[in-house]
Amino acid sequence: MVRTVRGVVFALVVGLSAVSVATPAQAGAADDNAKVCQQTGATVRAGLEVFITDMQQVSTQAQGGDLVGAEASVRHAGTVLADIAAKLRLQGDADDSRLKKAVNELATEFDALAGHLTTLSGLQGFDTSRLEQLATQMSVLCGATPSPGASLPAGIPSPSGTGTVPILPTPSARPS
Repeated sequence: MVRTVRGVVFALVVGLSAVSVATPAQAGAADDNAKVCQQTGATVRAGLEVFITDMQQVSTQAQGGDLVGAEASVRHAGTVLADIAAKLRLQGDADDSRLKKAVNELATEFDALAGHLTTLSGLQGFDTSRLEQLATQMSVLCGATPSPGASLPAGIPSPSGTGTVPILPTPSARPS
């Protein structure tokens, strides 16, 4: 159970890092698109922080034998993902049709993932691979570039135990 929760948290951290740090790459990019990238990144980061707290609570409760509490925390985590989706839909009206579509697809995937988090057993089928693809797409559209050796947020274990992930995106330099 603990391993499953850590895997879910890790996958979301890796998958969403692209969105949470993205900023427009081109100086000529429409202000509207820059605003969409900044707002969606902030939404994902804030929501992810709450989600991580919930998943850590699930782990603590499950380890302590409080399966009822753990299940309530799982349901709350699902609600957090659904809230992220709703906010993304409100923020995703970009001038760039590709960016608009990507934000909508990201919101749809958050909703789909939220649907898995209704019971503890829902963690078993929780697959973030599509979310990771969409986060990469958002990263490209918003101008982020990969950065080797970026660290995970504090308190999030990596599968290797090193505390780092080989490639996480960071904002690219804006042309002057």
